Amino acid sequence: SVVSKGTTSCEPRQVSSWRDEQNASNVFGYDTNCSGKITAEYIVPDKKSDPIVFRVDRSGDSRADFAYFDFERDGKWDLSLWDENYDGNWTLVGYHPDGSLTPFSFESYDAFQRRRQAATGRIGKLNRKVHR
Repeated sequence: SVVSKGTTSCEPRQVSSWRDEQNASNVFGYDTNCSGKITAEYIVPDKKSDPIVFRVDRSGDSRADFAYFDFERDGKWDLSLWDENYDGNWTLVGYHPDGSLTPFSFESYDAFQRRRQAATGRIGKLNRKVHR
Protein backbone atom coordinates (compact mmCIF):
# COMPACT_ATOMS: atom_id res chain seq x y z
CA SER A 1 0.00 0.00 0.00
CA VAL A 2 1.07 3.58 -0.57
CA VAL A 3 1.54 5.84 2.43
CA SER A 4 1.07 9.54 1.71
CA LYS A 5 3.83 11.96 2.58
CA GLY A 6 3.83 13.02 6.20
CA THR A 7 1.86 9.97 7.32
CA THR A 8 3.57 7.33 9.37
CA SER A 9 2.36 3.82 9.88
CA CYS A 10 2.67 2.23 13.27
CA GLU A 11 2.16 -1.50 13.59
CA PRO A 12 2.54 -3.33 16.91
CA ARG A 13 5.64 -5.49 16.87
CA GLN A 14 7.33 -7.99 19.14
CA VAL A 15 10.54 -6.47 20.50
CA SER A 16 11.64 -8.95 23.14
CA SER A 17 10.98 -12.28 24.84
CA TRP A 18 12.08 -13.71 28.17
CA ARG A 19 11.17 -16.03 31.02
CA ASP A 20 9.27 -14.51 33.94
CA GLU A 21 10.91 -14.05 37.37
CA GLN A 22 9.56 -17.40 38.60
CA ASN A 23 10.82 -19.14 35.43
CA ALA A 24 7.26 -20.42 34.96
CA SER A 25 6.12 -18.55 31.81
CA ASN A 26 7.34 -17.34 28.46
CA VAL A 27 6.74 -13.60 28.09
CA PHE A 28 6.70 -11.80 24.75
CA GLY A 29 7.08 -8.02 24.87
CA TYR A 30 5.41 -5.80 22.26
CA ASP A 31 5.74 -2.15 21.32
CA THR A 32 2.13 -1.29 20.43
CA ASN A 33 2.52 2.46 19.81
CA CYS A 34 5.98 2.77 18.20
CA SER A 35 7.41 4.37 21.34
CA GLY A 36 10.41 2.05 21.42
CA LYS A 37 9.17 0.72 24.77
CA ILE A 38 7.39 -2.47 25.72
CA THR A 39 3.74 -1.52 26.17
CA ALA A 40 2.17 -4.99 26.06
CA GLU A 41 3.05 -8.47 27.20
CA TYR A 42 1.73 -11.80 25.96
CA ILE A 43 2.29 -14.35 28.74
CA VAL A 44 2.20 -18.11 28.17
CA PRO A 45 2.55 -20.07 31.43
CA ASP A 46 4.21 -23.49 31.33
CA LYS A 47 1.42 -24.85 33.52
CA LYS A 48 -1.35 -25.76 31.09
CA SER A 49 -4.08 -25.10 33.68
CA ASP A 50 -3.05 -21.41 33.92
CA PRO A 51 -4.55 -18.99 31.39
CA ILE A 52 -2.68 -17.19 28.64
CA VAL A 53 -2.68 -13.47 29.48
CA PHE A 54 -2.28 -10.43 27.27
CA ARG A 55 -1.78 -7.24 29.27
CA VAL A 56 -1.38 -3.69 27.97
CA ASP A 57 -0.06 -0.49 29.55
CA ARG A 58 -1.76 2.45 27.82
CA SER A 59 -0.66 5.13 30.28
CA GLY A 60 3.08 4.43 30.31
CA ASP A 61 3.29 3.83 34.08
CA SER A 62 4.51 0.21 33.67
CA ARG A 63 1.23 -1.18 35.09
CA ALA A 64 -1.34 -3.05 33.08
CA ASP A 65 -4.40 -0.91 32.29
CA PHE A 66 -6.25 -3.84 30.79
CA ALA A 67 -5.61 -7.56 30.60
CA TYR A 68 -7.20 -10.33 28.55
CA PHE A 69 -7.44 -13.94 29.70
CA ASP A 70 -7.66 -17.11 27.61
CA PHE A 71 -8.64 -19.67 30.25
CA GLU A 72 -9.11 -22.53 27.79
CA ARG A 73 -5.84 -21.71 25.94
CA ASP A 74 -7.68 -22.05 22.64
CA GLY A 75 -6.67 -18.72 21.09
CA LYS A 76 -9.95 -17.06 22.12
CA TRP A 77 -10.22 -14.42 24.86
CA ASP A 78 -12.69 -15.25 27.60
CA LEU A 79 -12.53 -12.34 30.03
CA SER A 80 -10.75 -9.01 30.43
CA LEU A 81 -10.02 -6.69 33.35
CA TRP A 82 -9.94 -2.91 32.85
CA ASP A 83 -8.40 -0.08 34.89
CA GLU A 84 -10.26 2.97 33.58
CA ASN A 85 -8.61 5.38 36.03
CA TYR A 86 -4.98 4.27 35.45
CA ASP A 87 -4.51 3.93 39.21
CA GLY A 88 -3.71 0.22 39.52
CA ASN A 89 -7.27 -0.81 40.44
CA TRP A 90 -9.58 -2.79 38.18
CA THR A 91 -12.90 -1.06 37.50
CA LEU A 92 -14.53 -3.23 34.81
CA VAL A 93 -14.73 -6.85 33.75
CA GLY A 94 -15.26 -7.53 30.04
CA TYR A 95 -16.87 -10.69 28.66
CA HIS A 96 -15.82 -12.12 25.28
CA PRO A 97 -18.27 -14.89 24.26
CA ASP A 98 -17.02 -14.75 20.64
CA GLY A 99 -13.35 -14.87 21.70
CA SER A 100 -12.45 -11.53 20.11
CA LEU A 101 -10.53 -8.65 21.71
CA THR A 102 -13.67 -6.52 21.81
CA PRO A 103 -15.79 -7.25 24.90
CA PHE A 104 -19.43 -8.09 24.22
CA SER A 105 -20.49 -6.78 27.63
CA PHE A 106 -19.07 -5.25 30.80
CA GLU A 107 -19.76 -5.51 34.50
CA SER A 108 -18.24 -3.45 37.30
CA TYR A 109 -15.28 -5.15 38.92
CA ASP A 110 -16.87 -4.72 42.37
CA ALA A 111 -20.09 -6.43 41.25
CA PHE A 112 -18.05 -9.20 39.64
CA GLN A 113 -16.06 -9.75 42.85
CA ARG A 114 -19.22 -9.84 44.98
CA ARG A 115 -20.86 -12.30 42.59
CA ARG A 116 -17.78 -14.51 42.49
CA GLN A 117 -16.93 -14.28 46.19
CA ALA A 118 -17.93 -17.89 46.83
CA ALA A 119 -15.91 -19.13 43.82
CA THR A 120 -12.51 -20.73 44.13
CA GLY A 121 -10.59 -17.47 43.84
CA ARG A 122 -9.58 -17.81 40.19
CA ILE A 123 -9.78 -14.05 39.58
CA GLY A 124 -8.08 -13.13 42.84
CA LYS A 125 -5.17 -15.31 41.82
CA LEU A 126 -5.05 -13.67 38.39
CA ASN A 127 -5.32 -10.17 39.85
CA ARG A 128 -2.06 -10.61 41.74
CA LYS A 129 -0.29 -11.75 38.58
CA VAL A 130 -1.54 -9.04 36.25
CA HIS A 131 -0.59 -5.76 37.94
CA ARG A 132 3.16 -5.79 38.33
